[in-house]
Amino acid sequence: MIVVLSGWVLVIWMGFAPTAGVLPAEDDPTRVLTDTPAYCLQLQLMLQDVLRQATTPPPWGVAMLAADGERLCEQGQIHGGVTRLRRALVLLGAAPGGRGD
Repeated sequence: MIVVLSGWVLVIWMGFAPTAGVLPAEDDPTRVLTDTPAYCLQLQLMLQDVLRQATTPPPWGVAMLAADGERLCEQGQIHGGVTRLRRALVLLGAAPGGRGD
């Protein structure tokens, strides 16, 4: 239960709500990915492969994101590197997992 008193308004929220029928698909298991140097390298290789196979120039910003991501991974800032590399892959339409996320 949460009680919030703001000005003259008192709000009480019990935290109960009907479920919206949101359940993971049985054929789509949940994957947990951790930010590791190995994952950083995997994303770099995926990005290089996608860029090598591209027939058109990449969208604006992809090269900068890729360079920043690689630099951050090399400096040990894995989370920032992974974030930028994944964003570059999303912009290229080749997000890890194939779902465009």
